[in-house]
Amino acid sequence: MHKKFVLLGVAFVLAGLFVAAYMVSAYMETFFVPGTHAYLGTGVFAFLIITPVLGIIQFRLKDGRVHALHRWSGRITILLGLLNIFAGVQMVRAMLFQG
Repeated sequence: MHKKFVLLGVAFVLAGLFVAAYMVSAYMETFFVPGTHAYLGTGVFAFLIITPVLGIIQFRLKDGRVHALHRWSGRITILLGLLNIFAGVQMVRAMLFQG
């Protein structure tokens, strides 16, 4: 069950990344808009790679420290993801109501 939810979450994040990249490149004529949302998104993406790798390693090594690191990495990923959603909403709100 855990793996299925993780894969679903990763799929949503990747879908959001592709949609955002398309929209930014189509409407803003650039690929990257610097700001809190972009930087948090980069962190989320990094943790999306690190967390499953730690999950695989924890079962191979049977090391409690790696298990704890995997759990905290997952928690941080969720927190960063939620903060990034909030930052994205704030960014869009600021763009829509600029003047």
